[in-house]
Amino acid sequence: MPNRTVDDPKHWHDRAAKMRAFAADMSAPALRCVTLKLADEYDKLGDLVASFVAEQRGGPSTVCPNCCMPMKLAQSIPQLGGLRELHHYDCHSCGVGYTVEAPA
Repeated sequence: MPNRTVDDPKHWHDRAAKMRAFAADMSAPALRCVTLKLADEYDKLGDLVASFVAEQRGGPSTVCPNCCMPMKLAQSIPQLGGLRELHHYDCHSCGVGYTVEAPA
């Protein structure tokens, strides 16, 4: 469990939800648009924090080495013979993908 609020992905995703709720009440389209963009950035920050926390716990990094955005698990490749299961991650921001051994 993260020991600080900023290390908790839920904290950032909750902020994103609050920003979306604020945006829903805004009458000015420009302000609503900026507020929704901020909400998206809070979600990205939450995803990055989640990746960082997983990496600190010994899991694989799911942050794109090219653009530093969160990568999504695209495919799990079952273990074959004596080889471990593989995970393939894709970055939807820049199109990079990579495959790593699944955590033990």
